[in-house]
Amino acid sequence: PAYDALAFFLPPALLAAVLAAVRELGLIWFGGSAKKAAALAGLLLCTQSAGLWKSFGRRDPFWNLSLRHLATNVNGWATALWLLCAVLACAALLWRGTAGAWVYGCGFLAFGLLALAKGPVAGVAALALLCAGALRLFCQKCCRGNTEKKQNKADLHGFLFGFGCFLLFLLVYQALFAAGTGASVAFSPTGTLEKSWLGNFLLAAQGFVPRPVFLLLVPLFYLALLAAFAP
Repeated sequence: PAYDALAFFLPPALLAAVLAAVRELGLIWFGGSAKKAAALAGLLLCTQSAGLWKSFGRRDPFWNLSLRHLATNVNGWATALWLLCAVLACAALLWRGTAGAWVYGCGFLAFGLLALAKGPVAGVAALALLCAGALRLFCQKCCRGNTEKKQNKADLHGFLFGFGCFLLFLLVYQALFAAGTGASVAFSPTGTLEKSWLGNFLLAAQGFVPRPVFLLLVPLFYLALLAAFAP
């Protein structure tokens, strides 16, 4: 009975919950637009936003995409996606300035569970939130100035949330994952790039340029990765 529950009955329930979580995230992101929320769910679950660049030179354009995870690791994959949706929804509410202090608690709880479940994957999410928050603060100073005080305060809350998630990741990772664990849970700021379509270019740059220059190039590689839609 336990195997039947895990193998046959739980996965469909988890997938239904994932659809609901991604849809709710889309509604929050896109101001209640049901069509855009449905498009987000379709792109994430069916293609993981893979563009045409991903298909060049490959027989299987869905090499590391969600469709394969759906068939091989639905329980772990779905649980992590729930938590990630919760974290991103909390960040969006804070950036809009439409949420109270309780959003911090919900967001940190969801992120803490994500860090426990996925280890270094949570570190990538924390860095993304931190960089997004810093970029919004930078744009605040350069573009808006002090004319929109409410939005400026919301951007500060979003940055503090990303910074708090990063600190929480460091705490969880150092306490539970750093000592005596295998390479599969080793955290690297360039780990996602190394597994991507641009991995060979990254290795070439690492071998031919000085270390400080390479570190400056890493953000450019991430921007290229996003532009190429090559996860």
